[in-house]
Amino acid sequence: MIAELNGKLVSTSSEDELTGNFFGILRYASFNNILKQILIEAIKPRQLAEQINRIDCDEWSDCIEFWPYDSKGELDVKMDFPEVAIGVEVKFLSGLSSDDDVDNSKSDEFKESCNQLAREARILQKCSQQNKLLIFLAPDYYCREIYQDVTKRKLIPDDVDFGCVSWQDILISLRRLNPSNNYEYAIINDLIALLQVKGFDGFKNFSIDTNFKIDANQYYNFEVNNMSSDAGMNITNAVHVLFQTYENIDKLMRYCQNIAEESGYKCMTPTPRFLRWKSDADFWGWGPRDFIMIFQRIDDELLENGWHDGAVYGVQITLFDDPDDNLPPGVYPIKYNYNDIKSWKAGCSPADHWLFDNPSWLDSKFNIEERGEYTVTFPKDEQASQSYRGIQSLIYKSFELMSVTSENVKDIVFGSFDELKNYNLE
Repeated sequence: MIAELNGKLVSTSSEDELTGNFFGILRYASFNNILKQILIEAIKPRQLAEQINRIDCDEWSDCIEFWPYDSKGELDVKMDFPEVAIGVEVKFLSGLSSDDDVDNSKSDEFKESCNQLAREARILQKCSQQNKLLIFLAPDYYCREIYQDVTKRKLIPDDVDFGCVSWQDILISLRRLNPSNNYEYAIINDLIALLQVKGFDGFKNFSIDTNFKIDANQYYNFEVNNMSSDAGMNITNAVHVLFQTYENIDKLMRYCQNIAEESGYKCMTPTPRFLRWKSDADFWGWGPRDFIMIFQRIDDELLENGWHDGAVYGVQITLFDDPDDNLPPGVYPIKYNYNDIKSWKAGCSPADHWLFDNPSWLDSKFNIEERGEYTVTFPKDEQASQSYRGIQSLIYKSFELMSVTSENVKDIVFGSFDELKNYNLE
């Protein structure tokens, strides 16, 4: 690991090396002080943290095995504690090594699958401990997708609990630890540096470290000859800032998707996609100017079409809207109320952006009212309502994008959802 951190020639894409570096250094530190705290905070579903919390172990180097052999497959890490046997499957850049079309959700009879995680769960079944836990550790965009697929298909036997942890959440947890001594401090700092080198640094804020300014009056003009080189660099700088902003928006959206469940919400937008407007015919649509993610409350009744029988919530990130308004970029937590969500088709696609964007501003079809810190819109007639999936009302709050940080994003997004849930439109 030290060689990689100092730029030496090592296989930086190797999952085995990442596994060995991460868990190898952790086995020299107290389990209770570091890895236990990481797993309690990062594991999903959240109720699995109770199993981790029951483990009481400081010196644990003899409790961990790397790549133990089994005829059914190979766990990357196996941890044997008196309280629970834990198996970990680690992914970095590759996918599952095997899968099939087995789907036990469609049958009362449990059928064994060749899915890699299903095979590893069967390895854990052989352990003598009463409690057995399989953890899928992967980058966030892949971790959530695979966990949901395996869980939906009911591939894991009932006597093995199945959870997932993302590398991004581990990095967040590492940063929150309070080491008890300089030895633990050095271990934690090295692990933070390792995960940063691997590209797992998540959303922090929208500050961009630049030493240049952008002049809005210096841009490419097809009708002007002999433009200055300063104008060319101005364009380069502007694009640099735009794409750094895109990168931070991507981190923000992935972070929101990761913490949705613990906040009581389910992300309805396919990972890692989002709703946006793009157009080849209109240059305003060449690059996304705003991004929408859709959520619903987990405790609302699940319908056959995959939606929940309740309000729809969205967070819209807008970089640029009307040039005449001259408004700074914003973040808008939104609540949508509909009259018959049961009739909707399953899922939503990026092209559905207009269905969730237009009702917030299209004053030709919606009445728009400012109510203090809230903006409320109502369709002007039934035709307008039916044009947007039977929408009855919409209410949103506004925040400046530059005010959003990793420290307050949960309150801004999901705290606002909770607030909008209880808002009385009367």
